[in-house]
Amino acid sequence: MSTRRLTGSFGAALLLGAAVLAGCASGPRSKNEDESGKAAYSGGHGVILPAMNEITDWQWQKKGGSVGLNDPVIFVEPERDYPYRMYVHSASGGQDLYRSRDAASGWEKVAEDVIPSGGGTNFNWGRIGPDGRYYLYRTVNDDHTELWVGETLTEIENQGTVTQKSDTGGYYDPGTGTWHLYYEAIPAENSPCGYAIGHATSPDGVDWTDRGLVLDVRGRGGWKTGDPDVVRVGDTYHMFVDRTAPDHPRYKIAWASSGRLDDFELREEPVTDWLGGDACVRYVPEQERFVMYQEFFGEDRRGVGWGVSRRITP
Repeated sequence: MSTRRLTGSFGAALLLGAAVLAGCASGPRSKNEDESGKAAYSGGHGVILPAMNEITDWQWQKKGGSVGLNDPVIFVEPERDYPYRMYVHSASGGQDLYRSRDAASGWEKVAEDVIPSGGGTNFNWGRIGPDGRYYLYRTVNDDHTELWVGETLTEIENQGTVTQKSDTGGYYDPGTGTWHLYYEAIPAENSPCGYAIGHATSPDGVDWTDRGLVLDVRGRGGWKTGDPDVVRVGDTYHMFVDRTAPDHPRYKIAWASSGRLDDFELREEPVTDWLGGDACVRYVPEQERFVMYQEFFGEDRRGVGWGVSRRITP
């Protein structure tokens, strides 16, 4: 939950989880089948190899710093020469765009200040929609969320406020054509964080219907949460959320999972042993691993950094 004062600069960009991970059609879209006919990786929707073996335990290793300051949002398109592209908030205050062949090293800047600066804002998550366009969600002043849409990642425009919820993450289910939005709920006093994650659904990514809470961390030692990122592995949905203690921006990542999208069970907290929040988790076939990008990274709690999971193959 990147909260920033109203200044002349703009805290921008971040998830997955191409989901991702994350954040995962006509126009630019991921392949849906491999040569054997099995379901293949669709990074643009956060669908991570439905044929992959279930993951019952996550093991993450810290790697180090990366490009940018805050809010990494990664789009994955396996068919591109550079399958991984990342929005990230820069020192100039705007949103820069980078690309990479392996989502690990060699991030190359494609464009600067793609989205102009604006105080008190942070980009939360993005996905490639079923119409082939790019969808990017931005929270303003920890108060409401806007939708930005574009035919390309360098030409994206503000469509206005779509929900009064903040610090959102999301998942698009291509099987049902339903968008799922997860947001920070039950605000903590004098804090930009909350004690629960709420859920809303939409047929188009614009008009949302609230569905109530899906994860409540009250009574678990007083830590706070927010900034959910959801990815699918096999038949299980994995949610990565902030584990904030005592308060922002001193946080790590907690993990919850479910066989459905409307109710999650906390599995491990924290699942990372280093500082960093706002997780953006994506599967990288080139590495046979998941990557996790975070903000306020490391002991100095500054900049974007990343870690990797243990090797995971289909």
